[in-house]
Amino acid sequence: MLLCSRQTEQGAQFGVVEQFAHNSIYAQAHGDTDLLMTSNRASLLLQDYVESERRVLQMFHKDIEATVEQTLAEKFPDQDNSRVVKAISARCGAKVSAKNENAPAQKQTRGVKVRF
Repeated sequence: MLLCSRQTEQGAQFGVVEQFAHNSIYAQAHGDTDLLMTSNRASLLLQDYVESERRVLQMFHKDIEATVEQTLAEKFPDQDNSRVVKAISARCGAKVSAKNENAPAQKQTRGVKVRF
């Protein structure tokens, strides 16, 4: 992910860009980069990006929960599986939190600078 900026006649413009490996199948079909969001305020852009990533993680979490619930209902139709679903859901949430806390520090690449 890259935070990019450029000057326009209307002032500074910022964007969040996802960059893909040049030789990846996705990049060959769609290009090396994908512009995800733009804004004229860097701080709001970053807040919006972080919030959208949180929503995606929540969606994955809910999808896993629903898949577990459906699978257990099919395999054990006469049992109350709610405790198992809750336990797996809690474990998924704990794994996401632990990964965020132990994440390595981000490094600057290719001269990208973030200025506010």
